[in-house]
Formats: sequence, C-alpha cells, structure tokens
Amino acid sequence: MKRKLLFPVVFLFLCCGVSSCEGEFCKICSQVTVDKSTGDRTLIVSEVEYCGAELFAIEACPPINTDNTSTQWVCR
Repeated sequence: MKRKLLFPVVFLFLCCGVSSCEGEFCKICSQVTVDKSTGDRTLIVSEVEYCGAELFAIEACPPINTDNTSTQWVCR
C-alpha cells in the first residue's frame, strides 16, 4: 500500500522539478529600445526564457537603428 502512494508522490515531485529547458543552455531575453539622445530604455517585449536554436537566433540579431532610437535583444 505504501508503494502505491509513494510512486505518484515521487512522480509529481520529479515533474515539478524539471524545466522545459533541462539540459540546454538557456537565457531570459527581452527586446529593448534605447533613446540615443536621452539614454532612456523602454522594454518592448516582456522577458521570456529562450533555449537552443531560438536563443542562438536572437543573440545573432543585430541592433535596429533608426533616427534617435536603437532596438536590440538583451539577454541575461
């Protein structure tokens, strides 16, 4: 009887501890716009965790510069 109760409890505990990016290199990234004249930073996209190929693609994106602003991905 103890074994029947122990298995589901251990299974749920393990499921809660596993991240979607387990075993991969992950970072939390957001897209930020910087006003060149004042230096003010504006968050465009909320912070999201990216892993693997998605993270590589985001980090490879160059900043987009317009007249007074620069938009780029920032990862931590």
